[in-house]
Amino acid sequence: MTTPTPPAAPTATAAPTTPTGPAGAPKRLGNGELRAMVAKVLADNAGGELTPRAIAATLNRSSGAVGNACKVLADRGEAEVASTSPLAYRATATTASAARHDHPARHARPARKPRQRRPPHRPPRPRPRPPRRVRAGPPCRWAWSPVR
Repeated sequence: MTTPTPPAAPTATAAPTTPTGPAGAPKRLGNGELRAMVAKVLADNAGGELTPRAIAATLNRSSGAVGNACKVLADRGEAEVASTSPLAYRATATTASAARHDHPARHARPARKPRQRRPPHRPPRPRPRPPRRVRAGPPCRWAWSPVR
């Protein structure tokens, strides 16, 4: 009986494998990356009006997510609403700077204070009960009844 030979070890030049979703699915983006991509598309088409659906088709992304990114850009003044029906957006003078996505001050979170440690939880101390009141007389009302 012969022992099977082990499979050859992968070479160092092999591409690293990463878990991905279905074939052709776009990778997950970080915070603000989609907004920067949308701003870049708007800046590239300066002067033109683009709907979120047209931008989403260009970027191969969800039109809802692109619409949300457009709304944030418009709220910040980095894009403007060109028409409301159908909803379309147009680039502004600051759209190109939003497309760079290198605004550390805008995207950075302020430093958090360290949490204060609380003392360990102790159940409340039971209150002393008042003494029971003892009734004078028979234990029930039928004890004194004249008829038995």
